[in-house]
Amino acid sequence: MMMCGHQLEVPEGLGCLAVGVRYYFCGRCPSTGVLFAWFYREQKAEGAWRVGYVRLAESLVERELTRSEPGIRPCERQCSLPPALADVEGLNFDELLQPNYARKKSHDDDVQHRLDAICPLLDHEREILHALNPLKEIARIRKRLGLKSHVHRLQYWFFCYVLHGRNRWSLKPSTHCNGTWSRDSERHAGKKFGRTHANGKRWGWPSVIFRDQVIASYLKRCGNGKTMRSICNAALTEDFGCTTVFDEQGRIQMVHPMNEPFPTYGQFRHIVVNKFGLKEVQTTVYGQARMRRDAVVDEGSYSSQYANALECLEVDAYYCKDRPIASDSDGVLPTLVVARAVCGVTGKRLGIGFSIIGERQDAYKSAIVSMAMPAEMLARVYGVPVDSLRGHTPTMSRSLLSDRGPAGQQSLLDDLEAKFPVKSITVSYSGQSKPTVESANPRTPKLEGAPSFLQSSHFLGSMMKREVLRTMAENHHSNIIERLAPAVVHEFHTLAYPATPHFYWTYLSERLRTCAQFMDWRDAMRAFGTRTKFAVLKSGLAWKGVTFSSQELRDGLHEELVRKGVEYVSGYTLSLVARCVWVEIRGKLLELEPSLRIQSDMEELLLPLSSLVDLVQERAEVNSATRQAAQASMVQLERTVKEETGFSLNAGQRRGGSPKKTASALAEAKALRGAPSVPTRRRA
Repeated sequence: MMMCGHQLEVPEGLGCLAVGVRYYFCGRCPSTGVLFAWFYREQKAEGAWRVGYVRLAESLVERELTRSEPGIRPCERQCSLPPALADVEGLNFDELLQPNYARKKSHDDDVQHRLDAICPLLDHEREILHALNPLKEIARIRKRLGLKSHVHRLQYWFFCYVLHGRNRWSLKPSTHCNGTWSRDSERHAGKKFGRTHANGKRWGWPSVIFRDQVIASYLKRCGNGKTMRSICNAALTEDFGCTTVFDEQGRIQMVHPMNEPFPTYGQFRHIVVNKFGLKEVQTTVYGQARMRRDAVVDEGSYSSQYANALECLEVDAYYCKDRPIASDSDGVLPTLVVARAVCGVTGKRLGIGFSIIGERQDAYKSAIVSMAMPAEMLARVYGVPVDSLRGHTPTMSRSLLSDRGPAGQQSLLDDLEAKFPVKSITVSYSGQSKPTVESANPRTPKLEGAPSFLQSSHFLGSMMKREVLRTMAENHHSNIIERLAPAVVHEFHTLAYPATPHFYWTYLSERLRTCAQFMDWRDAMRAFGTRTKFAVLKSGLAWKGVTFSSQELRDGLHEELVRKGVEYVSGYTLSLVARCVWVEIRGKLLELEPSLRIQSDMEELLLPLSSLVDLVQERAEVNSATRQAAQASMVQLERTVKEETGFSLNAGQRRGGSPKKTASALAEAKALRGAPSVPTRRRA
């Protein structure tokens, strides 16, 4: 259906009608024919918009419209604003009523001024559209009514308003393109932009002259930690050849001995930022890690790329906030490092390993091995009750996400590549690359003032117990409701599940929404355990001064090894653990325990190697259930740690100063790390 203002085109031209021009149907009159109008811009620079018209015979228009291949046809896109405002079509101009910056008049004021100017013409709309020359008719009415606006403006405003559905915003000035012209063109090469300098109107040079030289100078010097100011200063001295002089008042000024062009700092920065973009420049100075951390907006949810349990495994290590006490002195040991394997979807803690004196790959390997261990074996390894490991099930992931970084990548891949596909190695110190495990790490408040450290009441063994118990307890009290989809929240509410990693894991596993795969603990031990040699003695198999044995070994295997004269057998150990070791005999992996000559605390054997219904209410109820479950889990954690270690969860005291590096404590730390002792030599 065609109406006044319908926009037409002539695909092959027609008489004086040209291809590519948008013509507006303005009505028809028996005496004057059909009126078409169009908008165009004057040829001179910054030309004003004008309106043109043409009249065609009614028979010609009807014939061209009804042809098998129409010579006149409607445009595919019918614009609601004139061509001058095509770039802002679809905007809600009511939101732009407030003037920008120091603008005295708002957009609404501009539109109302033009509408008031053409109101007298609207009373004569029929006369204008039926006139043989509508533009002259507007000029005649303007003169008769004494209108003050220019006739060309009245003509343009009148047709803009009438032909666009009497939309008042079609009268808006086309100021949206102001200031968008390019200053880099040769047309403006001789003009210096910006406000007048204090040294005079013609002081300085246009930036077009030295644009390429500025970009080359920046690329030659840019890098991490190099600010724009330092780069500009070096460029002015070395590339542009500038020097400094003092004026009569003793003020220092930058000059060029030959009066050749050189940029100011503002010009230098403007050229670089326009060329590369502010974000790229800041990334070059501050580094990718800081820019990613301080990003203004998030790029999306990290976990949105996954849907199934254990679709991604993340591993990371953290340092305990307190230091364990030495076993044979009043000194303190280096901080214990805890490596954990966490499901990237549910947040469930699946494995744990330990190291001391730095973050080591043995800790990561131990964490992966512990994932495949049954709960009973894991309890024996770390000396914790089996009940405290409730919810732990042997599992293995298809992929791994680690933050060992490029430096530690190859050492980690050496043993993992054959048995375990490493998905990716993130950049070191890039926590956002593995947010699930980073957010799961315990938080340590950063204190200001004089240095101090927290000396724990726990020995190394009891501290390892504490971290194992803490890790498993977090599966039952960490609140993950924010990562649950609305439909999942509804089902959790129906099932009365708290929003914890354990129940999210259970929920997904029951529906077979899991990427976990089975891996026998023996295969995991052979792939990731630390390979060790055990000496065959009459008393058992010895390693690091400790003798190991088991009932299965004593049932003939040990005697057979001794009779055959076997000196060593290969086996496997875990970092900082000697409660259990594993040896390979006849292709079978045997678990051995220490054979102590006298009764002793087993902790002394923690030795090292190296459609929804009221979703808001349901969400609140699930959150409430989660808080109750978390509180109960935390109370259980406090009691279990107290029962198993003899100390409370956060037992210890803060001492002033830095930790004393006593000789005995340092020797014990080296022994725990497995470093060989070097006898000291005295001078003669």
